[in-house]
Amino acid sequence: NQGRSNVSVTNQTPVSTNFRGTAGQYLALAASTTSSTISNGVSITVLGPDGTTTASGSMYTTYGSAGYTGSAVINMGPLQMAGTYTVVVQGYSTGSGTVTLTLSTPLTATLVADGSTSGATISTAGQGVLYSVNAIAGQSLAFSLVESVNNLGRINAAAISVLRPDGSQLVSGTLSTTFVTCPASTGSTSCLGTSGYYGSSVIN
Repeated sequence: NQGRSNVSVTNQTPVSTNFRGTAGQYLALAASTTSSTISNGVSITVLGPDGTTTASGSMYTTYGSAGYTGSAVINMGPLQMAGTYTVVVQGYSTGSGTVTLTLSTPLTATLVADGSTSGATISTAGQGVLYSVNAIAGQSLAFSLVESVNNLGRINAAAISVLRPDGSQLVSGTLSTTFVTCPASTGSTSCLGTSGYYGSSVIN
Protein backbone atom coordinates (compact mmCIF):
# COMPACT_ATOMS: atom_id res chain seq x y z
CA ASN A 1 0.00 0.00 0.00
CA GLN A 2 1.15 3.53 -0.63
CA GLY A 3 0.02 7.14 -0.40
CA ARG A 4 1.42 10.24 -2.05
CA SER A 5 1.30 13.91 -1.14
CA ASN A 6 2.91 17.03 -2.58
CA VAL A 7 3.93 19.88 -0.27
CA SER A 8 5.08 23.30 -1.43
CA VAL A 9 8.25 24.45 0.31
CA THR A 10 9.10 28.18 0.42
CA ASN A 11 12.31 29.29 2.11
CA GLN A 12 12.45 28.13 5.75
CA THR A 13 8.71 28.14 6.42
CA PRO A 14 7.65 24.70 7.74
CA VAL A 15 4.81 22.88 5.96
CA SER A 16 3.07 19.73 7.08
CA THR A 17 0.87 16.85 6.04
CA ASN A 18 -0.37 13.84 7.98
CA PHE A 19 -1.18 10.15 7.76
CA ARG A 20 -2.86 7.50 9.87
CA GLY A 21 -0.72 4.79 11.42
CA THR A 22 -1.36 1.70 13.52
CA ALA A 23 0.68 0.27 16.39
CA GLY A 24 3.34 -2.19 15.25
CA GLN A 25 3.27 -0.97 11.63
CA TYR A 26 6.41 -0.60 9.52
CA LEU A 27 6.44 2.30 7.05
CA ALA A 28 8.84 4.03 4.66
CA LEU A 29 8.58 7.70 3.76
CA ALA A 30 10.30 8.72 0.52
CA ALA A 31 10.86 12.38 -0.33
CA SER A 32 11.93 13.81 -3.67
CA THR A 33 12.11 17.09 -5.55
CA THR A 34 12.98 18.03 -9.13
CA SER A 35 13.37 21.33 -10.98
CA SER A 36 13.29 23.34 -7.76
CA THR A 37 15.31 26.19 -6.27
CA ILE A 38 15.67 24.42 -2.92
CA SER A 39 19.43 24.83 -2.86
CA ASN A 40 20.37 23.23 0.47
CA GLY A 41 17.62 20.65 0.89
CA VAL A 42 15.02 20.22 3.60
CA SER A 43 14.61 18.66 7.01
CA ILE A 44 11.86 16.08 7.49
CA THR A 45 10.40 15.31 10.90
CA VAL A 46 7.67 12.77 11.65
CA LEU A 47 5.70 13.49 14.83
CA GLY A 48 3.63 10.84 16.57
CA PRO A 49 0.04 11.26 17.80
CA ASP A 50 1.45 12.42 21.15
CA GLY A 51 3.64 15.09 19.53
CA THR A 52 6.97 13.35 20.13
CA THR A 53 9.43 12.71 17.28
CA THR A 54 8.96 9.30 15.68
CA ALA A 55 11.66 9.72 13.01
CA SER A 56 13.61 12.46 11.28
CA GLY A 57 16.04 12.96 8.43
CA SER A 58 17.25 15.26 5.69
CA MET A 59 16.84 15.48 1.94
CA TYR A 60 19.81 17.23 0.35
CA THR A 61 19.79 18.59 -3.19
CA THR A 62 22.27 18.92 -6.04
CA TYR A 63 22.17 21.34 -8.94
CA GLY A 64 21.69 20.26 -12.54
CA SER A 65 20.49 21.65 -15.85
CA ALA A 66 16.85 21.49 -14.71
CA GLY A 67 17.44 23.01 -11.27
CA TYR A 68 17.91 21.39 -7.87
CA THR A 69 16.97 17.74 -7.39
CA GLY A 70 17.16 15.41 -4.42
CA SER A 71 15.71 12.35 -2.74
CA ALA A 72 15.75 10.64 0.65
CA VAL A 73 14.03 7.83 2.53
CA ILE A 74 13.03 7.71 6.20
CA ASN A 75 12.21 4.32 7.70
CA MET A 76 9.75 4.03 10.56
CA GLY A 77 8.59 1.20 12.73
CA PRO A 78 7.40 -0.58 14.48
CA LEU A 79 5.12 2.37 15.30
CA GLN A 80 4.47 2.66 19.01
CA MET A 81 0.85 3.78 18.82
CA ALA A 82 -2.14 4.18 16.55
CA GLY A 83 -3.32 7.60 15.47
CA THR A 84 -2.52 10.56 13.25
CA TYR A 85 1.15 11.19 12.46
CA THR A 86 2.36 14.56 11.20
CA VAL A 87 5.16 15.05 8.65
CA VAL A 88 6.87 18.46 8.90
CA VAL A 89 9.05 19.60 5.98
CA GLN A 90 11.24 22.71 6.31
CA GLY A 91 13.82 24.19 3.96
CA TYR A 92 17.34 24.74 5.22
CA SER A 93 17.69 28.05 3.34
CA THR A 94 15.97 30.20 0.74
CA GLY A 95 14.40 28.60 -2.31
CA SER A 96 11.12 27.05 -3.29
CA GLY A 97 9.73 23.97 -4.94
CA THR A 98 7.48 20.96 -4.60
CA VAL A 99 8.51 18.05 -2.40
CA THR A 100 6.75 14.78 -3.19
CA LEU A 101 6.21 12.51 -0.18
CA THR A 102 5.44 8.83 -0.78
CA LEU A 103 4.41 6.64 2.16
CA SER A 104 4.50 2.87 1.71
CA THR A 105 4.12 -0.33 3.66
CA PRO A 106 6.69 -3.08 3.06
CA LEU A 107 6.28 -6.04 0.77
CA THR A 108 6.09 -9.25 2.81
CA ALA A 109 7.53 -12.70 2.20
CA THR A 110 8.76 -15.78 4.06
CA LEU A 111 12.30 -17.16 4.00
CA VAL A 112 13.22 -20.78 4.62
CA ALA A 113 16.65 -21.45 6.17
CA ASP A 114 17.66 -24.04 3.58
CA GLY A 115 19.68 -21.96 1.13
CA SER A 116 16.73 -21.25 -1.15
CA THR A 117 16.14 -17.72 -2.45
CA SER A 118 13.19 -15.35 -2.49
CA GLY A 119 12.97 -12.34 -4.78
CA ALA A 120 11.03 -9.09 -4.58
CA THR A 121 10.43 -6.35 -7.13
CA ILE A 122 10.27 -2.86 -5.61
CA SER A 123 8.43 -0.36 -7.78
CA THR A 124 7.75 2.35 -5.18
CA ALA A 125 10.54 4.67 -4.08
CA GLY A 126 11.69 3.84 -0.58
CA GLN A 127 9.48 0.78 -0.17
CA GLY A 128 10.88 -1.93 2.07
CA VAL A 129 10.65 -5.71 2.16
CA LEU A 130 9.71 -7.49 5.38
CA TYR A 131 10.83 -11.11 5.43
CA SER A 132 9.99 -13.57 8.20
CA VAL A 133 11.90 -16.76 9.01
CA ASN A 134 11.40 -19.46 11.62
CA ALA A 135 14.52 -20.01 13.73
CA ILE A 136 15.40 -21.84 16.93
CA ALA A 137 17.50 -20.75 19.91
CA GLY A 138 21.23 -21.34 19.41
CA GLN A 139 20.94 -21.61 15.62
CA SER A 140 23.55 -19.94 13.37
CA LEU A 141 22.17 -18.26 10.24
CA ALA A 142 23.51 -16.11 7.41
CA PHE A 143 21.37 -13.76 5.35
CA SER A 144 22.45 -12.62 1.90
CA LEU A 145 20.89 -9.74 -0.03
CA VAL A 146 21.71 -9.27 -3.71
CA GLU A 147 20.51 -6.65 -6.18
CA SER A 148 20.89 -7.23 -9.92
CA VAL A 149 19.20 -4.70 -12.17
CA ASN A 150 19.90 -4.52 -15.90
CA ASN A 151 18.43 -1.07 -16.45
CA LEU A 152 19.09 2.46 -15.25
CA GLY A 153 16.63 2.16 -12.38
CA ARG A 154 18.27 1.02 -9.17
CA ILE A 155 18.31 0.77 -5.41
CA ASN A 156 21.05 3.23 -4.49
CA ALA A 157 21.45 1.80 -0.99
CA ALA A 158 19.45 -0.17 1.55
CA ALA A 159 19.46 -0.49 5.32
CA ILE A 160 19.10 -4.06 6.60
CA SER A 161 17.84 -4.95 10.07
CA VAL A 162 17.28 -8.39 11.58
CA LEU A 163 14.69 -8.23 14.34
CA ARG A 164 14.08 -10.62 17.22
CA PRO A 165 10.58 -12.05 17.78
CA ASP A 166 9.90 -9.20 20.23
CA GLY A 167 10.71 -6.58 17.57
CA SER A 168 14.07 -5.49 19.00
CA GLN A 169 17.06 -5.34 16.67
CA LEU A 170 19.43 -8.31 16.65
CA VAL A 171 21.91 -7.15 13.99
CA SER A 172 22.04 -4.67 11.11
CA GLY A 173 23.90 -3.99 7.88
CA THR A 174 23.76 -2.09 4.61
CA LEU A 175 23.61 -2.75 0.89
CA SER A 176 25.23 -0.38 -1.60
CA THR A 177 25.33 -0.69 -5.37
CA THR A 178 27.60 0.33 -8.21
CA PHE A 179 27.11 0.64 -11.94
CA VAL A 180 28.91 -2.04 -13.97
CA THR A 181 29.40 -1.59 -17.71
CA CYS A 182 29.56 -4.72 -19.83
CA PRO A 183 30.68 -4.87 -23.49
CA ALA A 184 27.59 -4.47 -25.64
CA SER A 185 28.30 -7.42 -27.91
CA THR A 186 30.25 -10.05 -25.99
CA GLY A 187 29.27 -9.60 -22.36
CA SER A 188 31.83 -9.68 -19.57
CA THR A 189 32.85 -12.11 -16.84
CA SER A 190 32.67 -9.20 -14.37
CA CYS A 191 28.95 -8.72 -15.08
CA LEU A 192 25.85 -10.78 -14.60
CA GLY A 193 24.98 -10.29 -18.26
CA THR A 194 24.23 -6.69 -19.12
CA SER A 195 25.19 -3.26 -17.86
CA GLY A 196 23.34 -2.18 -14.75
CA TYR A 197 23.49 -1.65 -11.01
CA TYR A 198 24.64 -4.55 -8.86
CA GLY A 199 25.35 -5.04 -5.18
CA SER A 200 25.43 -7.69 -2.46
CA SER A 201 25.63 -7.92 1.31
CA VAL A 202 25.90 -10.78 3.82
CA ILE A 203 24.83 -10.63 7.47
CA ASN A 204 25.78 -13.43 9.89
